[in-house]
Amino acid sequence: WNIRGLAFVAMLRGKVVEAERGYTTSLARCTASGDSWGVAWAHYSLAFLRLAEGNLAQARAALEETLVELRQQQMTFAIFRTLLALGYTRFEQGDISGAEELFREGLVMSREMPIQSLITIGLEGMGLVAAAKAQPQRAARLWGATEALREATGEQRWTVFQAAYTRMLAVSQEQLAPSEWQLAWTAGRELTGAAAVAEILEALATH
Repeated sequence: WNIRGLAFVAMLRGKVVEAERGYTTSLARCTASGDSWGVAWAHYSLAFLRLAEGNLAQARAALEETLVELRQQQMTFAIFRTLLALGYTRFEQGDISGAEELFREGLVMSREMPIQSLITIGLEGMGLVAAAKAQPQRAARLWGATEALREATGEQRWTVFQAAYTRMLAVSQEQLAPSEWQLAWTAGRELTGAAAVAEILEALATH
């Protein structure tokens, strides 16, 4: 498990070869010792690495397969992370509705497992969806909320998610007057994580 953790750090630093070596080693050791949870986590990690590399088709197939495995083992935290990763993968493939459903399920789970970093990833994902659906005020509000949450905790956006955020931020800002954008962004910054989650889930439930 420690080897896999070090591999995750390597991945976040862009050291793909080192990360894959660590994940593969972890998988082998967990398999040999009969650690089914360790095996499942290693499968998730290797699938996420495909996403980090930009291999969307491979990432989607691997993440979908891993999600089935994790659901069978009822690994709630790992399911949460996989839903978010798969949501970003499908978003980048142009499957906006599929991405929205995955982010929604993840945020529903966040009410039982309020892990701040995963909440911000899910809320930013919903912001991507809102921008793609030409809902710039919603996107600005969600992204304002995540900015404030990150400032409060010192959390940084994972590099693998940066390109989509930067691209859709520009798209969304073009859809609103600067004053309207700033108003929505500022209002979002006043939301707590729980309030932002409740707001977006309620909005989805009414449509």
